[in-house]
Amino acid sequence: MTFIESHINIFKKSLKYQKPWKGINAKGWGSYFQSDVSTELDKKFVRADFLSDAIQKLDNIELCMAILSWGGMNREHGRSLFANPGVAYRR
Repeated sequence: MTFIESHINIFKKSLKYQKPWKGINAKGWGSYFQSDVSTELDKKFVRADFLSDAIQKLDNIELCMAILSWGGMNREHGRSLFANPGVAYRR
């Protein structure tokens, strides 16, 4: 994944001014509608996780699950999104 350097620097600076928001467990969130969720997602993500090198290990689907669970997306909406892979995974 490629980041725009000036944007990512602003994002990084903002981390020190905010309380860390912990989402729900990403594996639990994804398991609601998908049976083979990676153990890499067995955690509650915080914003700083999305800036770490570890996030680079996730594929696009896993990254979407991590972000959407962190943001607290309704699982029914997640089910709908991942049930339509032709629409959900377009680039």
